[in-house]
Formats: sequence, C-alpha cells, structure tokens
Amino acid sequence: MGKVEDKVLKLSLYGTVASVLFGLAFGWLTRSQIIIFDAVYSLVGLGISFISFLVYKIIDNDEKKFKFNKYSLEPLVIIFSSIILLYMCIVSIKGSILDIIAGGSEVEAGLAVVFSVVNLIFTAIIYYKIVKQGNKAKSQLIKSESIQWLMGVVTGVLFLIGFILSLILVKTEYSNYTR
Repeated sequence: MGKVEDKVLKLSLYGTVASVLFGLAFGWLTRSQIIIFDAVYSLVGLGISFISFLVYKIIDNDEKKFKFNKYSLEPLVIIFSSIILLYMCIVSIKGSILDIIAGGSEVEAGLAVVFSVVNLIFTAIIYYKIVKQGNKAKSQLIKSESIQWLMGVVTGVLFLIGFILSLILVKTEYSNYTR
C-alpha cells in the first residue's frame, strides 16, 4: 500500500471518528434518533473500513506467503460488510416503525438543522480531499472510501431537507406530522 493510500485511509478514519462523536453528541442533544442512527451507522462503517484496511495491510506485508492473490479476500470483506449494513438497515426500519406506532418523538429541529449543515460541510470537505488524493493514486481502495463519503454527503443533504421541512411544517396545521 502506498503513501497516498495510507494518508487517505487515515484521513477517512479520523474523519469518521470526528463525525461519529459529533453525531452522537448532537443526536443526544436534539433527541433525534435519526442523527444517532447515522452516527452508529458511521461507527459500523468505521469498523468495516478498519477491517478492510487491516486485511490489505496483512496481505501487502506478506503477499509472497499468501497462497491466493490479495484480491481473493475482497469479496469476503464486501459480503461481510454488506451483511452488517443490511442488518443495521433492518434494525433501523424496525425501530422507525415502532416509533411511528408509538406516536413519534419530539425533535429539536432547529438544532438538527445546525447539525445537518455542519455535518454536510465537513463530509463534503472530506469527500473532496479523498477524491482529489484518489485521482493521484488510482486506487480501488480509495475509490471505495470515496463512495462511502459520497453516500455521507447525499445522506447529509437528505437530512437537511427533512429537518428544514420539519421546521416549516411545525408552523402549519400539519405540525402533528413533525413528530
């Protein structure tokens, strides 16, 4: 693994840790389960990225002793991460349905908008830096990391739209739908 990959993976790992801590703090502050879920989802993604990083490091350090080529483990890591992320989505959907049945929960939408803006800017900056460095390295590993951060940017935009809509709806006769 080259210097560029190491640099980008470290940026991604540190960025994810910062994002997780920020998300957990704001999720708790705003009482927003979606922000907390996003932080936990990022934490799981961090674990998966770390496992991928370790697998690549082990194989790169001992490639001659490794009986198969290093790309034979990629599908296993992808399957493992996909199963974990699918499980997280199922748990989230179940929790959301139970929350809706129970009548929803109050969310501090104004603070949630602040979280969304700050998180979106941070995520977009990390994504930009990873893509810029990735173009130099032409690495599939960096491309994979950039896709994860792009998903973070897209999710951030959707969160921001949702929280802004919540702020607008709370001032109308449809305010009961903002719970």
